[in-house]
Amino acid sequence: MPRARTSVHPLAHVVTTAALASCGAKPSGPADTPKDLSTATEVDPQPAPAAPRALVGKWMSLACGERTYPRTIDFAADATFHAEELISPCPQDVDCVWSGIIERDGTYVVADGRIALTDTSEASATAKPLPATLEIHASSGAPVELAQGGTRCTYAP
Repeated sequence: MPRARTSVHPLAHVVTTAALASCGAKPSGPADTPKDLSTATEVDPQPAPAAPRALVGKWMSLACGERTYPRTIDFAADATFHAEELISPCPQDVDCVWSGIIERDGTYVVADGRIALTDTSEASATAKPLPATLEIHASSGAPVELAQGGTRCTYAP
């Protein structure tokens, strides 16, 4: 079920402060007056679990084990991801019937040095399945895919 979001307009405080001043009242202190209105944020009563900052962003692995094509995974701070499987990309400046790129979406959870992936997209007959989990490289924080035969494929930002 979608969560209800409550937004506070960034100018709401300015209007309130101006109304108080016109009545002769003073705001309660400097914390009431934002210095930069661009810092206003939405209020989310049930925020999603935060992803480690180092993980959020796009990561790419050129090939890994039986997967002979590049895979990009874009981890969002709201614990969702978007993956692209570059199976047979259409060459630049050429029109193709099929783009050769499989896109997937899902959610992820980070715990105990691992990233558990839940792919919510339809299965693809041409793309290798996403791994159920990725490890997190201890020193770099990069995702690491474990392929058959023990090959470890570290993703690059």
